[in-house]
Amino acid sequence: MFDLGRPAFNFLLGGLAALGLARVGLWPITLLAMVLFFCGSVRDDKALRDIVWAAWWFGFGYFSIGLNWIVEPFLVDIKTHGWIAPFALVFLVGGLALFWALGAWIGLKLHRSALSVGVGLSVMELARGYVLTGFPWALPGYIWTETPVAQGAAWIGVYGLTTVTFWACALASDMIRWRGSILAMSLSALVLGGVWCMGSLRFAQDHERQASGQIRLVQPNAAQHEKWDPNHTEKFFQRMLDYTAAEPKPEIVIWPESALTLPLEMADHLIDRMRTSARGVPVLFGALRYSEGQYYNSLIFMSSQGVVTPIYDKHHLVPFGEYLPFEPWLTQFGLGALADQFGGSFGTGAGPNVMTVEGLGDILPLICYEALFPQGGLNLDVRPSYLVHVTNDAWFGRFFGPQQHLQKAQMRAIELGLPLVRSANTGISASIDAYGRVVSDLPLNTAGYLDVEIQTPLLITHYARFGHIINLIMVLVGLTLVIVLGRGRQKVDLRSK
Repeated sequence: MFDLGRPAFNFLLGGLAALGLARVGLWPITLLAMVLFFCGSVRDDKALRDIVWAAWWFGFGYFSIGLNWIVEPFLVDIKTHGWIAPFALVFLVGGLALFWALGAWIGLKLHRSALSVGVGLSVMELARGYVLTGFPWALPGYIWTETPVAQGAAWIGVYGLTTVTFWACALASDMIRWRGSILAMSLSALVLGGVWCMGSLRFAQDHERQASGQIRLVQPNAAQHEKWDPNHTEKFFQRMLDYTAAEPKPEIVIWPESALTLPLEMADHLIDRMRTSARGVPVLFGALRYSEGQYYNSLIFMSSQGVVTPIYDKHHLVPFGEYLPFEPWLTQFGLGALADQFGGSFGTGAGPNVMTVEGLGDILPLICYEALFPQGGLNLDVRPSYLVHVTNDAWFGRFFGPQQHLQKAQMRAIELGLPLVRSANTGISASIDAYGRVVSDLPLNTAGYLDVEIQTPLLITHYARFGHIINLIMVLVGLTLVIVLGRGRQKVDLRSK
């Protein structure tokens, strides 16, 4: 008989669990794989060390599939950076799997049960969004993005959905071992079914809205290996000008991240051409800017009068892409940041900030990587009416990466109850309503523009109001369940004796 606790099986189960993420979206496979992992590995006859290693192998398989796109940035200039690709994948995946191993260890120290391990895993997934600036990509909660369950993020966020996913699978595993499979599946179905019904009820509250204008999203489709090539930059820039000038005029035009291939201070001639094409329509665009010896990845606004103003600097920078962690040490090994072409790491912006923009009102800007972080929309002094996400997903290849990045933007819209527009260099540009639904989009690797209606926000969500307080309450509830179920199991064991 096969031993489901062996490393190879846990690696395989982890890989299967990742199939619930975009672009595959097979969330039932994720649930089945997690239940099998808990059943096969979290057993009384296994040593604590063996279960912790099983969790590491499960995580290693999960992140190997869920983050396989991570090699793509190193293949843009394969002669220079290609050799780093396998090491980047293995070290990143192995490091993230450590979070799951530590989560299993924490859970097992509380109690020997699958639920206690599930509690530990959910705690470490929240920690993964903060440790070393955070990298909360591929959270299991994202498997629900295209289902009514995702609407639960309006109450508990994607971290809460991740917790519910772990707990439902862990409860099923514990009940299979303690009470029988029928009761186990019934209990897990009750947990997930309850969230599903709540999400469906939230959809039912949707109502028709009056269109109040249009936003134009521009997608030049500049492949990363050509984007900065002087032989191609004019072609891509002219595309954006043509799309901006097209009739009928929108209320505002949005260009993607780093749309200009020159720093703002050196791009006066490009700005003049933009003014001519815009013909009085405001334009929001991404560009690099230089200030006090430092480059910033910024969002720039050109008003209807043609006045150009930097309004936002990216504050959550990409490790190894826009800054190099432990820079003095790692540069000795030739691991300079990709930002080295601009003289070193980028400057860090002041943080999340709501801006008032002509044609859109109060917006919360997100530049590329910043869409990963739910905490970026919490504790704001002013509630925005829109989320604006500009990005260059050409780094992420064609499969998994861009689709998963879009999922994250959808989840931010649900969590905050705000509509979101997304202008991506190579796609996927999209209009997303406050329920996280993609209203319209431009396919990946397509040049063009998309005129979308201005959406209206919903009432402020519980998650936007209370944030991680809700997640901490869930952890306390989980700990209580562990204690109660643990005592119940002890009574059953004593009776059986």
